[in-house]
Amino acid sequence: MSGGAAHRCVWQPLRDGQALRIEIETDPVEESASEREATDGAWSRIRAANPRAFNGPILAYTSADPGANLVRCRRDEYRRLAVTPGIETGVVHLGVTGVLEARDEAGVPHVLMGLRSHATRIFGGMWELGPSGGVDPPPIDQRTMDADDLWRVLINEIREEVGLPVDPDPAPPIGLLHDPEGRSCELVVRVPLRRPVEELIALIDRENRTSRWEYDAVRWVALDDLDAFTRTQASIPTAAALAEILPRRA
Repeated sequence: MSGGAAHRCVWQPLRDGQALRIEIETDPVEESASEREATDGAWSRIRAANPRAFNGPILAYTSADPGANLVRCRRDEYRRLAVTPGIETGVVHLGVTGVLEARDEAGVPHVLMGLRSHATRIFGGMWELGPSGGVDPPPIDQRTMDADDLWRVLINEIREEVGLPVDPDPAPPIGLLHDPEGRSCELVVRVPLRRPVEELIALIDRENRTSRWEYDAVRWVALDDLDAFTRTQASIPTAAALAEILPRRA
């Protein structure tokens, strides 16, 4: 890929029919006293500006072997991600992006887009394919994760961020999308939904969204219109990159 911000993303397809394995390194993160002091100071300023920000454990991406469907990561802290790029900690968040797909009553395929709240860490006020979020670390004694673990994370995101009480069939990730600007590596999962778009819209409208702060709005966009949508609406780099990938896989 070449060109604008979206094209700085790097797409690595995963191998169909091969199990996903996420390996978690056991070595602790090393942080000098001066690095911790600078990070703590920046984190305090972030907390003062956005009371929703809170520190907690995350998985930080370190490397991958897409041909073997292998992703390596380590345990880290959200504060060390949040202070970038002002302080370079080297943290790249391991995330999952769900591409929710449904057809309208005329049979036209659509995907769900979410307008990110300004309270999010980055890209506030921009559209993304969603839901999207970090992969929560497993219990401390667990050193591997698989596609089932990833699916549970994604289902929680669908219910909590979007407000869709759906139970789709599990689907494996189709690839890794690296976003240097967002400091993330996203495992992308296509999620076909059985219900028509019109019914899904009604379901979202009926859900109480007052506690769902991540998205200010959601919109179903026809798959054929996705590329134009991401070019004319403020969209995050991964959304624009996926807009080029998905139509070829439809």
